[in-house]
This record gives sequence, structure tokens and C-alpha cells, in this order.
Amino acid sequence: GGMGLGRKMGEKIVAQGGRVILWDLNEAALVEAKAALGNGCVGTRVVDVTNKEAVYAAAKETGDVDVLINNAGVVSAVPFPAVEDQLIERTMNVNIMSHFWTTKAFLPAMIEQKRGAVVTIASQAGQIGVSGLTDYSASKFAAVGFSESLRMEMTTKKTGVHVMTVNPFYINTGMFDGAKSAVPLALPMLDADHVAARVVGALQSEESTINMPAFTNFVPLTRMIPTALNTRFYELIGIHNSMDDFKGRALKGSK
Repeated sequence: GGMGLGRKMGEKIVAQGGRVILWDLNEAALVEAKAALGNGCVGTRVVDVTNKEAVYAAAKETGDVDVLINNAGVVSAVPFPAVEDQLIERTMNVNIMSHFWTTKAFLPAMIEQKRGAVVTIASQAGQIGVSGLTDYSASKFAAVGFSESLRMEMTTKKTGVHVMTVNPFYINTGMFDGAKSAVPLALPMLDADHVAARVVGALQSEESTINMPAFTNFVPLTRMIPTALNTRFYELIGIHNSMDDFKGRALKGSK
């Protein structure tokens, strides 16, 4: 995208000699990003990634790509069931359904060429059900499942396509402005520049899963303890009130 983590990843790729094509719904952000990235940005396009026909048309005009990074994201952070229906639909359409459309558009050429990579920017909220983020967590659990299933399929069929899932804690892009961590040493708000560098580096080493920060590598182990203890543990480290002071940019952001 033209801002936030998407732009940061674009900067890292261009700095290493790569070329990027940016899609975003925000035309002004694309103009700024293209100016900042210079000749390394070979194209921008205003695309509503929730509209599959728009995605397929834009992909046809864009042509083949070596790496697809599914990064579009929104958050409402309205408790359930108060969250409005249209916000639930928007969250699911942007955070997961768009991944199907973009990947369907670009993956066939990768398979044909027996090379390429698909990166899904998911979230730690796709590994832990977070209070106050019912629709967002659901969409990110779906994103994790989508990416893991796709990785299995691409691997077992020996397609040559690399699939990577990225599960960060909250990133300081503004999308999660006001979110907090009760244990910042273990769960700090992540710096977008650092996350971008980690993702681009992991692409080169063909990692399959990135959890950030390192503490979150232990999250799957918490599934092994009784549910009541699991819930209490996350209460103690402040996960379930981390959105109490949320401000964000709920209707504008991309992660």
C-alpha cells in the first residue's frame, strides 16, 4: 500500500535493488509513496481490493509479479455485538476476502514459472482471540488459515512458490493508535520500519512463518494449558484490555 507497513516494505525492497508496484484505495498516499520511492516504484494503481472484478482487471494490466504481499487491513475495534454490520463486512472483505482475489489473480503465473512468493500480513490477533477485536481477530485467524493452507498446497505440489505468514503484535503505523501493552518488554508496540526489514529479510531466506516480537513464538504453547488458565494468563499480561484506549484510524488505515 501507499502508507504504513506497505510503504515501509516498499522502501526496503527498493533499497535492495528491487522494483515495486503499489496498490491502495488512497490516491494521495500513492502519490506520496511514489515520490518517496523514486524510480524503484514502477507503478501505482488505485484499487479496491474488496472488488474482485477490479482486482482481476488491475492484475491483468499490472502483469506478472515475483512477490505478492497481501497487506490490506482495517480495524473497527468496536465491542461485539455493538459493532455495526457494515463494519464487520468491511473488516472481513478487506482483511481476508481480498487475499483470495489478489492471490487468484497473480498465483497462476507464479505456478507456471515455478517461482514466486505470496506473503500474508496476518496478526497475533489471528492466534489469540482478543477482547474488543471480535471481527478483526476472526479475519486474521482466517488469514492465518488461508496462508498456512496455501503453503501446504504449494509445497506438496512442488510448485516452487514460497508462501509466508507474518504475525506481528500491534504496529505503530497509526492503525492501532491508543492500543497498549501491559508488558512492553515482552510485548512492545512494534516499529513499522523494523517489521518491514524483518519481512523483506525473511523473504530472502524463505522463512514460512514470522512471529513478532520473539515472545509471541510461545503463543501456540498456551493452547496446551486449560482454557481457564489460558484466559487468566492473557488477562494478567493485559491482552484483553489492550484496546481500551484505542483511537486508531478505523475507517482509513492499512496495516
